[in-house]
Amino acid sequence: MDISTNAIDLLYLTNTTTFKNIVAKKQLNYSKADLKLYRKRIFEQTRDILIGNKVEKEIHGAFDEYVGLSINHFKFLDKKEIIQKDYENIKKKSKKVGNLNYKEVNKLVYKNEKPTHYKITDCIKVKRKTKIKKKMILPQIRDFTKNMSAVPKDKSIVEKDNIIIRYDEAKIKKKEKKKEKNKKK
Repeated sequence: MDISTNAIDLLYLTNTTTFKNIVAKKQLNYSKADLKLYRKRIFEQTRDILIGNKVEKEIHGAFDEYVGLSINHFKFLDKKEIIQKDYENIKKKSKKVGNLNYKEVNKLVYKNEKPTHYKITDCIKVKRKTKIKKKMILPQIRDFTKNMSAVPKDKSIVEKDNIIIRYDEAKIKKKEKKKEKNKKK
């Protein structure tokens, strides 16, 4: 036996393609013709070992290793048979898939209900203010093309959101008088 190339080292430490080449190159120590010629003597020697007659130590050690491997193999086969017997009564289910009804499949796969979206108003009480449309009075339209004092032509009322503008002539006159008094002082 070559010590430098152990089978385990070759298995785990070499490239797989290299390992295959090495295993392929490994040849048997005997030829088929030699096996045919010495077959009867090999059987006699094996029978002697089994009976208990003395044989060379190397042959007896190799035979012990062979017997140990054989016993482990047969134990494995027995365990396999016992485990397989447990599964003999199980029937195989073989249902063929027929025509599919896609509407039923879609009902199973997809959700039909729309997802609910939660709002803050669901959790907290919130007071809502509604917009009240209020009337807005626009000021009079004045014609400044002539140097005349501003003469009102017409008034219009427009609805706007949340804005109140009131046109009051009396208040405007009071403000103008205050401005004039402040200017004089």
